Amino acid sequence: MDHPVGNDMVFRDLWALRKWTRLLNLEEGFVEHWHHDRIVLVGDAVHKMTPNAGLGVNQGWQGVVALTNSLRALLSSADANFGTDALTRVFEAYQKRSEKMAKDSVFLSKLYIRITAWHNVAYKIVDHVGPYLGGDPVTFKLLASPIVRRGIVLDGVPEPGHKVGHIPWDNKPYKEEDE
Repeated sequence: MDHPVGNDMVFRDLWALRKWTRLLNLEEGFVEHWHHDRIVLVGDAVHKMTPNAGLGVNQGWQGVVALTNSLRALLSSADANFGTDALTRVFEAYQKRSEKMAKDSVFLSKLYIRITAWHNVAYKIVDHVGPYLGGDPVTFKLLASPIVRRGIVLDGVPEPGHKVGHIPWDNKPYKEEDE
């Protein structure tokens, strides 16, 4: 309660000003089977991660993009068969395309929540030493950037004005001349 949280404020002062408190269950999990017959799961239904690392919604969108690309390939193919076998192949391609990135995101999210929540003494030490080694910016550059840079892009949707930052993307945006 006596931990400083501002220039002239300790946590006890902040706690006294609260209007309410709530204890939340932050769920985690990873499903091995993402589809069955004509049913497919995406996002938190497949890979649930704590929000502190900020990777959950990003990974959900990556799954949507991978599934959309696989469905687009089926729709644009000469094979007009949209039966269960064709959809199973589409769903398998979607899972194969995004599963590694999802597992990496779940792993990093699990690690980050355990460090910041001081899950054990080693994590507490890492959390105290981290700021002296560059803190969250360095951590995310070393651990999150290699995951995020592999981001999947939508096939068939051009991205005019695409910009490249300090860390370049592995997948380049679609260009109309690609077809």
